Amino acid sequence: MFDTARTLNENQDRLARLLVEANRTETLLHPEALQLAPLTEAEALEVSWRVWAALGHELGGFKVGATARDNIRTLGAHRPMLGRLRRDRIFRAPYTVGFDKLMAPVTECEFAFELAADLPAGRTDWPPGDIAAEIARVFPAIEIAERRVQRVPGYPYTQLIADNAAGGRLVLGAPLAWAGQALNAIPVTLLVDDVVVARGDGSAVMGDPLASLAWVANEAARLGHPVRAGDILTTGSCTGMKPAERGTRQTARFGGLGEVVIDFR
Repeated sequence: MFDTARTLNENQDRLARLLVEANRTETLLHPEALQLAPLTEAEALEVSWRVWAALGHELGGFKVGATARDNIRTLGAHRPMLGRLRRDRIFRAPYTVGFDKLMAPVTECEFAFELAADLPAGRTDWPPGDIAAEIARVFPAIEIAERRVQRVPGYPYTQLIADNAAGGRLVLGAPLAWAGQALNAIPVTLLVDDVVVARGDGSAVMGDPLASLAWVANEAARLGHPVRAGDILTTGSCTGMKPAERGTRQTARFGGLGEVVIDFR
């Protein structure tokens, strides 16, 4: 668990202040801010937690990034990264958003979960089979990931961790009629203006969305924030990252079980 009263080093403190201001003003930082990227994952997490505390958002759950092998490789990461979801940025589909309100947005089609009860604070070893018994609802979802720093080649993954793992908005469809069937076999398709632009399935995230769900629950508990009933947990993109474009409609279809629609006004 991070101590927000602990003194950050000079670069961490400056980066945290820049990210707080970028969040408050919804203004992208210049890529020169990348020069302040924390050197380690632990330092990046310290910055991320400090920014979250300064902004005072209500926690709505947790998100995860870099759960697919190609995504980990592209980002230069060593393992998935945890971020927090703002409760006031979790929406229900169909959802319309003003494009100018977004910060360097990309979309990701994901399975999202709500757990039925608080998880024990001290447990950090949930296996997928056990965590499945704690699920209250499963949602089809599109995450609108946003960065507070302009997108440039060579973006260091530690900077992404510091920026709350590119946390932005989450749009949930109606709960899936899930009766314990294998989520890794459910096809996921992303359409832009009714044209298919990406396909995948649940196996894209750690082999199974339940494996990713267990990782999120364990990591949150390890960092001192065990999952509570009503929290929403995302599990990573089944279709990769796709840029959001002004004036388009994106639809994510999860087999025949449900869909999510977003209009980028």
